[in-house]
Amino acid sequence: MAPPSGPTPSSPDAIGGYFPAPDLRANLTSKRLRLQIMYHAFVCTRFPSEACGVIGCEEAKKVYEHVKRCREPRGACANKLCDSTRWVLSHWNRCRQNDCPLCASMLPPPEA
Repeated sequence: MAPPSGPTPSSPDAIGGYFPAPDLRANLTSKRLRLQIMYHAFVCTRFPSEACGVIGCEEAKKVYEHVKRCREPRGACANKLCDSTRWVLSHWNRCRQNDCPLCASMLPPPEA
């Protein structure tokens, strides 16, 4: 029997120790980008109406403010970005997995 072909756990296509289908990889990429822009919006010192040069910053600030105030149950909010943003931010706040495929690059540095 021939050895399996395709990505190995150490190859660039291996994400988090498993091999997601292309649609799952796209979903992961989308969530990672959402997390990055939301983090930027959180730390950006410009007012929401001022351009800072980061594409999506102004909208991300509005979504972040909405998510902070929203009390609708999951799936009930009319804001199309509310649920997915809540999920991404909640995951990032709780995750402590150093090799998490979503947020490992955004984890706070380990305490000395």
